[in-house]
Amino acid sequence: MESNWLGTLLNTKFYTSCDLHPNLWRNKKSRFCIDCSVSFCKNCTIHDLHRQVNIWKYVYREVVRVQDMEKYFCCSEIHPYKVNGKLAVHINSCGQSVDTKSPKRKSSNPCEECGKHIHDPHRFCSIACKVCVNSKIKDHSVGTVVSLSQDSGNLSFKDNKRSPETNASELESTISIAESMEETKTSTSSLQPRKRRVKSIPHRAPFF
Repeated sequence: MESNWLGTLLNTKFYTSCDLHPNLWRNKKSRFCIDCSVSFCKNCTIHDLHRQVNIWKYVYREVVRVQDMEKYFCCSEIHPYKVNGKLAVHINSCGQSVDTKSPKRKSSNPCEECGKHIHDPHRFCSIACKVCVNSKIKDHSVGTVVSLSQDSGNLSFKDNKRSPETNASELESTISIAESMEETKTSTSSLQPRKRRVKSIPHRAPFF
């Protein structure tokens, strides 16, 4: 996947001696194989038919040409430099933040990730900074979507559980039960025998 080889590219140290060709000339690792996700030198012919990019040096830092990298990664919004007449971009950030006292600050903008001084309309100073910012945006978006999906599921469950039709049927059932209880009470009271009053024994007045 793209993220796998990109992560390896950003963490690889180039221009070191190749372990497979230590005694050969031009054995510095100045190339990167995308298919194998590994750096190699010009003597490693095993990667000739693989997708690969050349790594160049610009002011003691590794860069890649835009025309080579664009085949596999979009370099738009990354501040480019001219290296031997070709546009190139830094692989990793230089780590130089914007100087608040510098007069260039008014006519420039900082990199969105590391704050390095770059010119408009660019947003990033290197591939690493663009990858980092895009990863944060992607993670945030995925988290929002998951949260909304969970809430929607809960709401759906509640709606299904307490739908208007269900509430109406429950109300009708309650009314019917109440009416039945009232009718039963009435019929029961009508069937009960009436209690007759027992006449009291009359008391006669005493004879004198």
